[in-house]
Amino acid sequence: VEEAVEEILEPEPEPEAAAPVEEVVPDAFEPEPELVAEEAVLEVVEEEIPAPAREDELLQQLKARPRDYTSRLELARLYYDEQDWDAALTNYEKLISARRFLPDIVADLESLSEQGVDPSRVYHMLGDAYMQQDQLDQALEMYRLARQSLTKR
Repeated sequence: VEEAVEEILEPEPEPEAAAPVEEVVPDAFEPEPELVAEEAVLEVVEEEIPAPAREDELLQQLKARPRDYTSRLELARLYYDEQDWDAALTNYEKLISARRFLPDIVADLESLSEQGVDPSRVYHMLGDAYMQQDQLDQALEMYRLARQSLTKR
């Protein structure tokens, strides 16, 4: 029994002292991680060509090569993104007349029709694009919608 009492009364060993914490001082020449991330984003933005500069570049390319349909589609979409509807539609009309990129143009024009942009013109252009693709039923439906939008004015 005495041994049991001695074990109970025996003082518990003191916990080991925690190792001293070393204070970390950032190196004056090491950039903070947050700043590095922000700089990376800025670099990406600076690499993109601003819309007005790209527009000028595309216009110059088309002046030199009017049948550069890839550039014309890019220009139409640039105007589309800038919501310059008249300029976008004018370039889409030229592509439809040339019978180029018709499925892409139809998709873009359908998006414009859903947004309610110049319905009579957009539906008429969709009709023309469907006609160029020999999709006569769709073309007739688009021409009907174009006429209907004119009478609603």
